[in-house]
Amino acid sequence: MAKPRVVVAVMLPAAGLDLLRERFIVDSAGNGAENGPLLARVPGATAIVADPAIPIHKSVLDAAGGSLAVVAN
Repeated sequence: MAKPRVVVAVMLPAAGLDLLRERFIVDSAGNGAENGPLLARVPGATAIVADPAIPIHKSVLDAAGGSLAVVAN
């Protein structure tokens, strides 16, 4: 079974990324990625980990589609 994919749009410590990589394919979008660049990365993602200072707009949620289960910061 393939690992689910998580888009990370915030700088996380290496320890946090390592924990995510144990269970997920991690697509790192960099620190504070804005909604525009996220649109291309989120289709098919199971989760988005975002910087709390960057609001995640409806367009990003729509682009992720039905696979998206959680948005966290």
